[in-house]
Amino acid sequence: MLALLPERSSNAAGQMTLDYLLFEWMSKAEKGQGPVRLRRFIWPDQAVTFGVSQKWKQVQEALAQWPGAAPADLCRRITGGGIVPHGQDLTWALLLPARHPLVEQPAPTIYRALHEVLRKALGDQQEEVALWEPEAPIDDPSEDRPKLRSQCFAGPEPGDLVWRADGRKLAGAAMKRGRKGLLWEGSLQKAGLQKTDEALHEDFAHQLASLLGEDAEQQSFPDWPPEAEDEIQLHLTSDEWLKKR
Repeated sequence: MLALLPERSSNAAGQMTLDYLLFEWMSKAEKGQGPVRLRRFIWPDQAVTFGVSQKWKQVQEALAQWPGAAPADLCRRITGGGIVPHGQDLTWALLLPARHPLVEQPAPTIYRALHEVLRKALGDQQEEVALWEPEAPIDDPSEDRPKLRSQCFAGPEPGDLVWRADGRKLAGAAMKRGRKGLLWEGSLQKAGLQKTDEALHEDFAHQLASLLGEDAEQQSFPDWPPEAEDEIQLHLTSDEWLKKR
């Protein structure tokens, strides 16, 4: 089953808390045998997230050169990747439990497959966008490879979704792989898109269900303890986590 979770409006730490708990629930409570889960983020304001392996100094230097004032709301993700601005994007989290065969594929294969789903979901625009591949072979875009750029949308990585006309990056993603499953967090820039957020989310879920061979159903969040979100959000807003590198 592809469980479509309710949308939640929250700041960066709140959104990252949900993904943290969903990953832990998939891994420990369900031991990789639960449903595939998909959720769309709702951002109440501008925010920034950055990859778990990025150095705090590097992030600060990048934000100092931000066009205009950099958002004050920022959080380190549990996934890899670079700095991602939020608020003018569509952001998703996909939880793939170990039971699903796609999890066994190499990270670049998963990365490209999910961006191809996004390309199909764009519908009328599918001839205007494409998956980007370099002219010369380079290392794969897995979660373990250091990013060539500290800012996710500074330029495309192999398998990213780009505008065909000028090569501008349209969608990127980051992943966290565990023994019991995988977390994929994807961001699609909304500038230039014709579909509404709701229509694109619905089409993305439909195409994703087709790729995974799962029936999509509306479901609630797992029944974790009420205090769990407060505890994890406190951790993710601490200097120990934010400035850990």
